[in-house]
Amino acid sequence: MLSSPLASSPRGVDSFLAFAQHMCVRVQDRAEYRQKTADALVDLMSAVPHGLLARFVKFLVTLSRSVKAHHRQFAVELTTALLQHPELAMRFAPGKWLLFWFC
Repeated sequence: MLSSPLASSPRGVDSFLAFAQHMCVRVQDRAEYRQKTADALVDLMSAVPHGLLARFVKFLVTLSRSVKAHHRQFAVELTTALLQHPELAMRFAPGKWLLFWFC
């Protein structure tokens, strides 16, 4: 989990989420950059509380519907990377995970 000052501060949590969203939007449109960014975000998301992960997943749904093709492509690549880590997927109740993605 995140260190206690960040986890206990709403501004810290919002700043962390903004940083993760910024990484998604500003990633370069090259495969190696997208892969490294996705790996870094998966590592970061493995250390966040459930509520913050849920907010990030909602952002990914929004990003996957972007007008820009490279944003949609990165959202799919990051979603695939997140789903490949069962410790992240198991934070949600079994059966509700896929429903959550499409809400």
